[in-house]
Amino acid sequence: MQQFLKESPLSLTKVRFLDHYMINHKGFIAGGCFKNIFSNQKIKDIDIFFKCEADYSEANAYFKSNEDYIFSYENANTISYKNKKTNIRIELIRKHYGTPEDIISIFDFSITKMAYFRELKDDVEAFTILFHDKFFQDLSCKKLCLEKDIMYPISTFERSFRYCRYGFGLCKESKENLINALKNSNTDDISSDLYFGID
Repeated sequence: MQQFLKESPLSLTKVRFLDHYMINHKGFIAGGCFKNIFSNQKIKDIDIFFKCEADYSEANAYFKSNEDYIFSYENANTISYKNKKTNIRIELIRKHYGTPEDIISIFDFSITKMAYFRELKDDVEAFTILFHDKFFQDLSCKKLCLEKDIMYPISTFERSFRYCRYGFGLCKESKENLINALKNSNTDDISSDLYFGID
């Protein structure tokens, strides 16, 4: 069973530059950018998720009208804007809605299971970091660890190859979980399955 920990950004100060991308909307940042942040690598894109469609629409209107951003691309899952100053793409995800815990629970690898969001503490809104309890351990060991319930196994299989190019590898149990998930997958439309992956 997955376990998540909470921490203040005062303890993990590397995430504080993300505050700039959390202004004027109700979304939260989750996914692969944290792997890059804590590996001291350049960030190309930031995924922003939402609790509901109304929050997504509000954020989309904000970034669309913001002179610091230009439209980048759009598909069924997301709409993206690029920051003119940093060249970082903001990807507003509309495929899945939910709480930070809901969202990172459906990500495949433990090294992507982190979220940066606001919550009320003593009636005061404060930033909080939520992450898989093995996030830092697996990141430092370059391990790709999977739960048994893999939502998009073909996409996960493909992404594991991409991570291998950066020195990451599946642990034995994760290989077994992925093989079992692939056995039950329909491979009639592999390109579609790859497209519908999540972080």
